[in-house]
Amino acid sequence: MKHKFEGIDFSGCSMKGTVLQSAIFRRCKFNTELLNSATIENSFFSGCYFEGKRLSTSLLDNVRFFPEYDIKGLVYESTRRLSRILYESCVNQNNEFNLKQWLEVMGKSNCLRVCSTPLDDLSRDILSQHIEEIKRKYPQQLCEIIYALFSIEFKTTANAINFVCSNPEFYQRPIKDLKDLYFEFRTIFLKEGDYGNSSGDPFNELCAHYTLGRTDFSREAVLALMLNVINLVLFPESNDQYIDFGVNANSADEHDDCLKAISEVSSESAQKNSIASLKTGSLPLVEMQRYKAHLCRFYLSEYRKYFHRFWKECSEKSQLTIAKHCLRHQNVAVSPLTTEEFITLLSKDHDVEIWRDMYNANMEKHTKIQKEWDLLRP
Repeated sequence: MKHKFEGIDFSGCSMKGTVLQSAIFRRCKFNTELLNSATIENSFFSGCYFEGKRLSTSLLDNVRFFPEYDIKGLVYESTRRLSRILYESCVNQNNEFNLKQWLEVMGKSNCLRVCSTPLDDLSRDILSQHIEEIKRKYPQQLCEIIYALFSIEFKTTANAINFVCSNPEFYQRPIKDLKDLYFEFRTIFLKEGDYGNSSGDPFNELCAHYTLGRTDFSREAVLALMLNVINLVLFPESNDQYIDFGVNANSADEHDDCLKAISEVSSESAQKNSIASLKTGSLPLVEMQRYKAHLCRFYLSEYRKYFHRFWKECSEKSQLTIAKHCLRHQNVAVSPLTTEEFITLLSKDHDVEIWRDMYNANMEKHTKIQKEWDLLRP
């Protein structure tokens, strides 16, 4: 039986001799010195306010915390206090900070699962100061931190490390590069012809749907991720290139720097991804065909709508770059409606006739490929 306490001020109460198991405290107030004298196991503190300096190791080992969050993105004082207390609780008598213990406490609790709220300053500073050590010694915890912050699930620690290298200020949450998330999908998909437990719905496993629409994610990075993943499922034989609209979105034009060979990834990253390029004969084609059929029948239409919306939210310069790239490469991962928007945007371009010819070729491919997809059976 669970004991539930809500809105109670325990800060002046002696808790010596108190024994509680499976207790839930919501919006209660505590003094850490008094709380340390209690025996509490398998319990949960949600949105509680703590006074004092530190919690006992016994408490840290046996309870979890869920800080108070604000939908408007504010960090509450109770969250700052809890963060400070948890930090101090992981500093020993020799004034040495136990990073491993802190990661375990923060991980099993929800102290890094910030949703729309930014990290408190102290937690952000700890990640900033110790990120190299975390990458080196605790890569699995790094995967957990990324998932807590962004609902992005890395199964491969190497890709998680590369993600942090590509976004060195990830704890501040300006995410500008998602290519390592694509490599995560690509590595598993080319080996297994599937990804996770949701056949045909790649983004349900890679990250929560709402993650793609977050304002702290670069729209260009999200669009490149969507095109890369969807194109790999639709055309797995063309697996030796990837699209990058990030730093190139403002410079790529006639030379189309947005398309990159996988071999252009750093040697370290390429080794960690383990697959540079696979030929058709070595791919799990039966499983891939099944996954493709599910994508086309149940999910592609929805993701095309997401793509259209995110593209419209880009700057005009990025819109032009992306439109030109998609028309030039006949990218049918986008919808016919989006292709029409591309040519509308390019109608004032000095090479409008060339783009119109490309548009016509794109629409022909849309018609042809849709007939093929209609025949697919999941």
